[in-house]
Amino acid sequence: MTAPVPPTIDGLLDLGSEGLTFFATFLPLVGASGAPMTTTHVALCARYDEQRGLDTEALRADADRLGAAAAEARAEIGRQSDAAESLGQAWSGDAADAALDLLRRQCARSAGHADQLEAIGSAMASASAGLHAIVEDKSIAASAFRTDHVGGRDAAQVAATIAGAGGASAPDAVRTLASVFPGLEAMLLSASDPGRRQAEVLEPVAARCREWLDTVFVPAMTERVAAFEELCTSTETAVSEIYAALCAAAADIDGSPWPSGHRSVEDDACECVPAEGTAPAAATAPASVTAPAAAPEPPSLAVAPSPVVAEPPTTLPVAPVEDRSPLAELIGRAVRDTVTEVVSTAAPCDPPPAEAQISPEAALTAPAENVERGHLEAELDGRGVSVALGADGAVDIRTHDAAGESHHFALAAGPLGLPVLTEVMDEAAPQSEQPSEPSSETPDTAERDEPHQEAVEQEAADQGRPVVEAPVVEAPVVAPPVVAPPDCVPAAAESGGVTEPGVLQPDTDPSGEAATVGEPARPEIAEAGPL
Repeated sequence: MTAPVPPTIDGLLDLGSEGLTFFATFLPLVGASGAPMTTTHVALCARYDEQRGLDTEALRADADRLGAAAAEARAEIGRQSDAAESLGQAWSGDAADAALDLLRRQCARSAGHADQLEAIGSAMASASAGLHAIVEDKSIAASAFRTDHVGGRDAAQVAATIAGAGGASAPDAVRTLASVFPGLEAMLLSASDPGRRQAEVLEPVAARCREWLDTVFVPAMTERVAAFEELCTSTETAVSEIYAALCAAAADIDGSPWPSGHRSVEDDACECVPAEGTAPAAATAPASVTAPAAAPEPPSLAVAPSPVVAEPPTTLPVAPVEDRSPLAELIGRAVRDTVTEVVSTAAPCDPPPAEAQISPEAALTAPAENVERGHLEAELDGRGVSVALGADGAVDIRTHDAAGESHHFALAAGPLGLPVLTEVMDEAAPQSEQPSEPSSETPDTAERDEPHQEAVEQEAADQGRPVVEAPVVEAPVVAPPVVAPPDCVPAAAESGGVTEPGVLQPDTDPSGEAATVGEPARPEIAEAGPL
């Protein structure tokens, strides 16, 4: 046999609503008697239904769920505490002490939250039971207002009394008043004279009726209405106090930051503040990177270059790198194969002779961005890759394929020290820089005098233009080759893979096919062979 289900709040109010029938019956008679009344039956019904719609069952169900959650949280906190103690036995040191301290603080905070959950659940359960009890008491008290008499007279007698107070002599009113005033009907029959009847019977009866209405009926109804309104007010106050206690229990939840081993940004007093007028350095693409060469075009006449004006370095636009899995595989394979070949076949590198060293004047004019710590080039299946390691540790990667499409990437350290690969959108090469027609005659560098060569280099350095070397080429490619010192050239050069570049000298041929006197000859781009 199952336990009976307690009635809901609406059910309790329905049970006590029968007491409102008293006011529905007698309140209109108060107005008919001529006495003032500040309320109506409809207003009293609205006061009585103020708690209608409350769902105490939902509060009780929520309280059960919160209690279960608190119990489960306590069990999990116990397991976490045991694991922390086991960790303390297996790990020692400053790092272990810091980790254990953090775990203990988190377990303590979790235990506090479990206590708060249980407290809120208990408050909800108490609120559910309290609301049910308060409304039940109100229902019982309201039902006690139900009665059929006021001052010993029912509604019909009260209506007859109101009629008698106005001097009514209708047969129905007389018969009704006869039950209140014994002998009234006989007195009316004996007084055959209308004047006598009015003076000896009706006026005394009217006075007695008015007296009863003013001293018994109206005060009794006023007292009943005040008692009912007080019942509704006290019930509403008790309900409000229960909800206030429930809200106070919910407001006690600890909302402070969770214990963490990381400091907040506000607490981090960083001393590395940049000087006024300077901006923090950002990872940008090298400003002096040469744009990939365009596809070869028909030879044209040599054009005198315009004077070079030094401009401040600018940051090229960097676009996000899309997924290039085949290209990444090609770059990785080419770099691995090239490094393996260079390491296995390279000869010991002796220091270059003193005359090959760069003069201090030339070193001062060279831009710092062009300094490289390493450079690799490779050709594989019609595709080429060039990898350069800059002085700042950034890796510059350039690729091209047989169709002439090229890409430029920059690999540098990003946030948190993680490597970030970005694609650099190079600026378009100037239209005036067209590859000149390869010269059919290669200058014989062996027959050039050494003093004359040094004079040419010194003259170029004085004019602020770097000495351009013109290697012998077979076909133009995208990336310029890296010329190693004379003692480090691999033996593969004898097989025709790479031709050692010579130093460009002024052309003495009077035929006019070469560049005119005073114009720097435009070098051709050498094909990068195997390293």
